[in-house]
Amino acid sequence: MDELINQLYEKEDKNGFRSLSEVEKNIIVVSSTLGAIDNGGFTDLCVNHSGNYINHIPKSFVAIDAHEASELLTKFVSWFGSFKPSRLRWLREIQFNFRYPKLSAEFDAIDEAWDSSKLQIEQHLEQYINANYK
Repeated sequence: MDELINQLYEKEDKNGFRSLSEVEKNIIVVSSTLGAIDNGGFTDLCVNHSGNYINHIPKSFVAIDAHEASELLTKFVSWFGSFKPSRLRWLREIQFNFRYPKLSAEFDAIDEAWDSSKLQIEQHLEQYINANYK
């Protein structure tokens, strides 16, 4: 699975995200999201490259049948309010820094819910790859 994901990252780097099939996008988005959250929690999605996929995240987790994770990630995206979180890292970081002081408890609750859940997302992702990627 890791080798395939690395190949997809290389394909994206070479040809861009839009060049990927829907299945490939879902694999990249889920893998990247998990990496960011494992690295630094939901804050990492706000301030690093993985957040570039932020508006694709909930539907990609639904695609791999990780519905509980998708619900938490939908709450996370909704936390940004009426403006969707920007795909641009620098602007998304500004949005986060503006909202966090006022809504930190809500944000932290989403982050803690993720940490305390047993989502088994890697299993969902592996099953998705086996069923959909040839």
